[in-house]
Amino acid sequence: MRLSLIPFQTHCSTDKSEKCQGLNPGLLDRKPGTLTTRLQRRLTLGLLSFATGTVVGWSSPILPSLQSDYSPIGSPPITKESASWIGSSMCFGAFIGVPIYNYICNNYSRKLSGYLSAVPLVPSWLLVTFANSEVMLYIARFIAGLTLAAGGVFHPLYVAEISEDCVRGRLSASMMLMYNIGIVFFYLVGWYLPYTTTGYIGLTIVIIYLLVFTYVPETPYYLMSQGKILEAMNTLEWLRGNNNPTIEGEFESLSKRLKDVKANKSASLKDLFATRGSRKALMIGIGIIANSQLCGYFVVLVYSVNIFQEAESTMTPNSATILVGLLQLVGSSVSTFTVDHAGRRTLLILSNAFSAICLGVIGTYSYLKQSRDMREWGWIPVVCLSMFIVSNALGVSPLRFLIISEIFSIRTRGMANTVCICVMWVLIFLVTKFFVNISNLIGLHGCYWLFSLCCVLGWLFCYFFVPETKNRTLESILKELNGDSIVADLPRRKSFEDKQEQALI
Repeated sequence: MRLSLIPFQTHCSTDKSEKCQGLNPGLLDRKPGTLTTRLQRRLTLGLLSFATGTVVGWSSPILPSLQSDYSPIGSPPITKESASWIGSSMCFGAFIGVPIYNYICNNYSRKLSGYLSAVPLVPSWLLVTFANSEVMLYIARFIAGLTLAAGGVFHPLYVAEISEDCVRGRLSASMMLMYNIGIVFFYLVGWYLPYTTTGYIGLTIVIIYLLVFTYVPETPYYLMSQGKILEAMNTLEWLRGNNNPTIEGEFESLSKRLKDVKANKSASLKDLFATRGSRKALMIGIGIIANSQLCGYFVVLVYSVNIFQEAESTMTPNSATILVGLLQLVGSSVSTFTVDHAGRRTLLILSNAFSAICLGVIGTYSYLKQSRDMREWGWIPVVCLSMFIVSNALGVSPLRFLIISEIFSIRTRGMANTVCICVMWVLIFLVTKFFVNISNLIGLHGCYWLFSLCCVLGWLFCYFFVPETKNRTLESILKELNGDSIVADLPRRKSFEDKQEQALI
């Protein structure tokens, strides 16, 4: 039996009682799950995001050392071309891993999916630790890319199946926060510790996750789909708190959702083009993905030390990289609190606008540096790249998959998510691999201006095509995309559980 990647969901009430309400009218007076339960599920999922972030953060401090005369792998210094392959080879693994993990999540348990999401990092970090050639690093990074793919497939699925709508956006944003913490952590590790130690640390993080994940339960949706009714009820009690009187009503809504899924065939690629609304949603999803990658965000994460070396800023390249990473955490932290309060479309527009300005300024700085002494203005690269990372972390980066999950119908959402993730990794590979080649062709300043232009185009795209999805039902969003008359959604008040969830962050 093929399961849809669409879990049961509950919704936030609009009445003045400020309580979470499910699909069943009896789902009132919901009490939150215990503090221990919430922290356990958040920290466990956060560990996988953290481990994924270490994969991305490894490149920036390590590549310059591999290009030096004292290469830690014992071979001659690698060329810029080889460095671009090491930085981008994980994208190949991620591209191949998306359909693989989509199949695993559709056909096997969420627990098994969670384990298999992290397993590739074990041989990857072992290869990194004992590498004595560029080829071993290519293979290691390719394998690590499989886990990057798993993060985009497993995480949204598991988070949606254990959380309610009123906290889902914030929980998803907190996963992005842990991902960014992992990046910054390895910026520090790569700078201060020996090369082989970085591999051992990465391996240790993966092992800890695999051990801790043992204590996380299977999702109620999957258990019920397998006919394990009692286990599904027990899991709901674990997630929502024991003796919660609303669990029975939520269980009934879960049963109804499962019947609806079984009654519909899984969507194919062809279904994404079947209606005007699905075609427009696919255009918006791919557009937002393209916007998030063509702005140069991933390039900065992977090549930040090299970028600051060429910019000749007043700070050392490693110090500037760590500062940028820390400011990225600030942006992610703010996003965690604002994603369910500020409009998605508004954040996208503002994020693109500020990113375009920052990249345009640093491009101008790099252009002028070629013909005049700019040491007096050496602070510009650090400030502009820092502001660019913060603005991106506030909007484009954390909102891309959240919006994709809100604009597709229940039947097509799983296939659409797969398509968008595959497109994302293709774009990341192209940008990461050919950044060095393009910068040699048009100069580093030309790359910055090109990224700035992409942000301007992203701003225009979000302004004219992306609908506002905050506090709106799926029905009204689909009606707008299909060009039907729209009934305005009522504003949603913050629920008691929403406030409790915010207190945990």
